[in-house]
Amino acid sequence: MARAYLNISLKSWVVTPTANMFDKLPPSNLQPEIGDLCKLQGGSLQFTNKHGVGIIVGIHFESYTRIPQYEIKWLKSDKHMRFAKGDIEVVSRVN
Repeated sequence: MARAYLNISLKSWVVTPTANMFDKLPPSNLQPEIGDLCKLQGGSLQFTNKHGVGIIVGIHFESYTRIPQYEIKWLKSDKHMRFAKGDIEVVSRVN
């Protein structure tokens, strides 16, 4: 009897996400686009403090591979760097 009561009480505390919540999260399976705001995924605190977030300003393909390199302009330091898709995390998408 206590087990049935426990299941009922836990179900009442479950929070269901709304559609607005999913609209604000960027989809992780899409390719980053020019103009997206991003940050370095798994970057050190020292790098984040120096460069902050960046904006994708270009997509480059090397002649020997089809893997894109994303050129990022860091907003805090005004430096340009290139990273692969797995190295960056999109913070805000451009629509």
